[in-house]
Amino acid sequence: MDDGRGHPEVFAGAAAESAKETSPERDVEIAASFSAAEVRHLERPRIRSRIEVDGKAERLDESARENLPAQVEPGRVYKDVKGRRNIGARLTGGGDGA
Repeated sequence: MDDGRGHPEVFAGAAAESAKETSPERDVEIAASFSAAEVRHLERPRIRSRIEVDGKAERLDESARENLPAQVEPGRVYKDVKGRRNIGARLTGGGDGA
């Protein structure tokens, strides 16, 4: 699996390990990962994320999954699943700098 930047995807199974993969080009970044032997959703997940900044910023929103499709089927059991999500921003100018 590819992380979207041409690098092979590596799952550590813990948020602390995922945080090691943050980028020095970003001013703010939140990284999280998960792993589970089994996952079953009762209904389709509804996920939203939003980054708001004063001034100009480049937004980052990356995710990766293993053994879990982008659209899960309610009631289906997925085994040996792993996932990672990075959300962040790089300030590009403007704002008051506070």
